[in-house]
Amino acid sequence: MRLFSGMQAGCTGEVRSFCTMITEALGQTETYENTLRESLKTGMVERVVLTGAAMAIVIPALILPDFFLFWIVASFLLYMVNPFVMFIPSGGGGSPLPNREEILAYTRKLKEIGALKGTVTSNTSGIAEVFWNLFFINSQPLAPAFWLIYSVDIVIALAGAATGLFGLRVALLVAVQSIAIIAFYAAIWRMKPYSPGFFRSVIDLRHDVSAGIRGGIRSAVTILLVIGVGTAIAGTLVIAAMLLPGMTFNRLMDLEGISLLQIFLPVVPLLLAQIFTVRYLQGKYSQILLTGVIRERQNILKNQILPAAQALEKRTAKEGADVCEELDELKRQFMRLSMYQPERHRLGGAFTVYIILPNLRVVFTPQEKKKAPDQ
Repeated sequence: MRLFSGMQAGCTGEVRSFCTMITEALGQTETYENTLRESLKTGMVERVVLTGAAMAIVIPALILPDFFLFWIVASFLLYMVNPFVMFIPSGGGGSPLPNREEILAYTRKLKEIGALKGTVTSNTSGIAEVFWNLFFINSQPLAPAFWLIYSVDIVIALAGAATGLFGLRVALLVAVQSIAIIAFYAAIWRMKPYSPGFFRSVIDLRHDVSAGIRGGIRSAVTILLVIGVGTAIAGTLVIAAMLLPGMTFNRLMDLEGISLLQIFLPVVPLLLAQIFTVRYLQGKYSQILLTGVIRERQNILKNQILPAAQALEKRTAKEGADVCEELDELKRQFMRLSMYQPERHRLGGAFTVYIILPNLRVVFTPQEKKKAPDQ
């Protein structure tokens, strides 16, 4: 059964239209890459805000005796509030949030074209893979900024313990929590959990266990040991980096005998400075990451899909061959490249961050749209 129906015999005209569509898509991709390259330049608003952020750090450092404690408190507040920055209205229409039916249709389409091939057995796990990929690919641009902030925390904690500024328990608490955050984002940066096949390898662990049990006790124990160690490390990192910072923050405040209300005024400027620093670095690295994605798309369109489509066009012109099935496969490849789309989030018209979201427009074909009830 063909995925793309309604084509004429031999698909001659459809092949020609497909070649034109790929050429146009390639041109649009090149234009978008040029736009991204221009957006890498730092604008006037960003320069002014970053200058203010630098002053908000330097001035308190010169006049406040407890500056280093305030910095650490601000950094843990940063980790808790930073996710909510993305919920600040960016301006413009943007893409509406999908409903359950659209998400299910999107997941089915991913399976249909092979984007989730062999990785899922139900709609629930298919949706889980989509959100898994989106979470990790959009988390990666945060890594350099968090490495910077929490490396400073570690240096402050160790120096504070050596000089008597902090007690040993406070220094260890801050250092261990900061190391966990750094390690978590280093793992994302290195392993790229959104890569094709990564989610499948996680889901298929249970099959490895079953195979090991069938292969004998020794094989089963070996596999369970590897899985157990890997799960323990991954679980520790995830819990320490994502769930414990709030508890660490409260413990730090208790150990130092202070409340947020007492240190509100000196902490807020530092928190804002850290937020804008993270936002700036996140924006730059999201642009670099998206540029890499776009170049990979260009490479596949230019060196794989377009030449294959042109070869099909020549075959139909010379031999009148029926290439419908081959054309279907090229269409699947093209659709797999189009299942995700970049969205832009801005603060006050500046500090642009690019995020990757599902492209729900590719779910519905023109025939399906025609069948949809009138609004």
